[in-house]
This record gives sequence, structure tokens and C-alpha cells, in this order.
Amino acid sequence: MKITKNLTEGNLYVNFFLYAIPLIFASLLSQAYDMIDGIIAGKFIGDYALGAVGAASSFDTMLSTMFSGFAVGFSVYVARLFGQKDYGRMKMDIINVLCFLSLVIVATGLLCIAFREPLFRFLKVDNTIKEDALLYFTICKAGYLVIIINNVFVQILNSLGITSFAFYASLLSAVLNIGGNLLSVTVFDLGIAGLAVSSVISSAIVSLCYVCKLRQTFRELSSPTIPFRFCFTSVRSSLRYSLTACLQQATMYFAGLMIAPSVNAMGAAATTGYAVINRFYNICAQSYQNSSKAVSSYTAQCIGARKCKKIRKGIFVGFLQG
Repeated sequence: MKITKNLTEGNLYVNFFLYAIPLIFASLLSQAYDMIDGIIAGKFIGDYALGAVGAASSFDTMLSTMFSGFAVGFSVYVARLFGQKDYGRMKMDIINVLCFLSLVIVATGLLCIAFREPLFRFLKVDNTIKEDALLYFTICKAGYLVIIINNVFVQILNSLGITSFAFYASLLSAVLNIGGNLLSVTVFDLGIAGLAVSSVISSAIVSLCYVCKLRQTFRELSSPTIPFRFCFTSVRSSLRYSLTACLQQATMYFAGLMIAPSVNAMGAAATTGYAVINRFYNICAQSYQNSSKAVSSYTAQCIGARKCKKIRKGIFVGFLQG
């Protein structure tokens, strides 16, 4: 059975439905275990534990959505190469971009750790939760690579028509995360640090699963074997897709970063309440955003396959589905 899926072939309504449903459920599952994490933090650590976890959430959201935007833009580029069946170049570009992006993510995590004190002063984090918030922030940024790179893997697989794996990966991540949180908080009494360590470990395990899936996908798409050598030209070819989406996401969430100091200045209770509301918002937003990804992958595959006449119908079907 084929792993990849060419969205330009077969019944468009069925293709879009089967593409979007796993992503929507994966997103809901991911947001659900975020909510459960919040319950664990509040019940077993303290009233303001969720506030400590979410103290820098506006900055984290802006940063993560920038990388997410980069991944979405790159996935459009990959889908176009997949549509035109240029598998050799597609594989090489994916590997080069993953190497490049890994270095950028690690450097970003280290910079965040180095400048965490000025950042928290800017965000006006309440002293009641500042120590715990700094600890959680530092551990998460130390493992930032595995936390962020999973979304890149998701977008790459999506561009190849593979969406069901994202649901299974989210399910595994939920089990590992919730189980790890309960174990670290209730058994080992690690508090806020336990939540952060659990998130990093579960993300690392899921990352390995994504790497295995990507290798399996590469084996299915036969192409001449080319010895790997890092080439920035491969990265540069995709930047006009990825940088545009990255900047668009940064602009959209910059307002949230500017609002955060005002919210945090009201005290730990306000920070905690704001964190709760943001989690509810993410549940709603992720559903329609994931539904729209079918349109972008389909359109890019059509352009790559030179089937541009099909794009109009794809946009109409995507509109109905959304």
C-alpha cells in the first residue's frame, strides 16, 4: 500500500475529507492534552503553576508560529516538487532544509536562555511565579529542537498527502506527555521542572518516529541515489515560499507579545487566566487552520503536475469543507 497520496488524482471531495480529518483530530488531541497538563499543574503543583507555565506564552507562541509558518511555506515548495515528480531534488532539499533549520532552532533556543532575564523583565512576569516560570522556560528552550522540529516533519508529510500519521504521533505524544507529567509531578515531586522535562522527552521520542516515517517515505519514492552534501542553494530555493509565511505568522502574533506585559502586570492570577483563555482559543483556531491545509497542498501539487485548471475546483471544495 502506498504511503504518499497525490491529491490531484481521484475524487476530490473524498481526498480533501480524508486529508483534513486526521489533522483536525490530531490538533484537537494535542490541545486536549495541553488542557490536561494545565489541570495537572493546577491540581498537583499549585494555583499559579499554570501561570508559571504560560508566563512567556505570548513570546513562545510568536516564536513557534514563525517556525510553523516557515514549515508551512516549505511544505508548499515540497508539494510542488512532489506534483512534478522530481523526487531526487525533493529529497535533497528536504534534508538540507532540515539540517539548516535544526541549526537555527538550536541557536534560537540558546539565545532565549541567554536573554531570558531581560525577556521576563519586558514581559513583567509577577515575582510570585517568576522563579518557576524561568525554570520551565529554560528547560523547554534547552530541548527546543525536538519541540519545534516535529511540526516541520508534520508539514513535510502533509505536503506528500500523508496526514494520518500526524494523528498517531499526537496520540503517542499525549500518552507520553500525560503519563510523564503524572509520574514526574506525583511520584518524583519535580514540580514545574517535571512538566518541562516530560514535554521534552515525549517530543524527542515522537521526533524519532517522524524520522523513521520520513525514511520510509523516501524509500517509496524511487530516485537516483545522491551522496549527501549540505548545499545552501537547496535551502535558498525554498526561501521565497518559507520566509513569506514565516513573516506573516510573526506579524500576526506580534500583537499578542505587545499585550503580554500589560496582562502580566496585573498579577499572577491574570497571567494564569490569560493562559487558560489562550488554550481555549488554540483549540478553535487549529481546527479551521488544519482544514485549510488541504487546499494549499492540493494547489501546490497541481502546479507541480501542470494541472492548473483543477485549482479552481480545489479552492471551492476547500471552502465548502472549511
